[in-house]
Amino acid sequence: MEKTFVPLTVGGGLSNISQVQECFKIGADKIILNSAIKDNKKLFKDCVIKFGSQAVIMGIDFKKTGTKFFSYINNGQNKFLEIEKHLNIANKLKCGEIFLGSIDRDGTGFGFEKNVIKAFKLNIPLVLSGGAGKPNHFEDVIFDKKLSGLMTGNLFNFLGNGLNKLRENLQKKSVNLRII
Repeated sequence: MEKTFVPLTVGGGLSNISQVQECFKIGADKIILNSAIKDNKKLFKDCVIKFGSQAVIMGIDFKKTGTKFFSYINNGQNKFLEIEKHLNIANKLKCGEIFLGSIDRDGTGFGFEKNVIKAFKLNIPLVLSGGAGKPNHFEDVIFDKKLSGLMTGNLFNFLGNGLNKLRENLQKKSVNLRII
């Protein structure tokens, strides 16, 4: 029997190391922190030291305003920083991964906001989310070396055979995929 490891990630409202420790005790493999960046950078540092950078994801929700991208906190309610500044903080805090989620594109099916990653030079794995609704939306960004992952729920949950269509399209583009 073959096994697949899918890391369980927990987030939302984590504000102290005791809460984070409890998440790991009950089976989380990683935690994701977002709004804590504003008032509790120490929580990021403490988590990286105690659990390792591979276990700490910085979640960044973003929107485009004019020609610039800004991060938002508190469930997308409050504009926080220009995205580039936010990513620099993630770099300094040595987070193991960054999860970039487009507030404006999430659930639309209009495609990823690929322009958000153009100017970044990071050594942290970067996952982009929000907007994929067709297999070609993946083709638009999958070869970008700055990305380590792409995420969608819309394509897989609402398009019946969306996963199979995506796999077929990516294989035609010579993306190395496991045969299932």
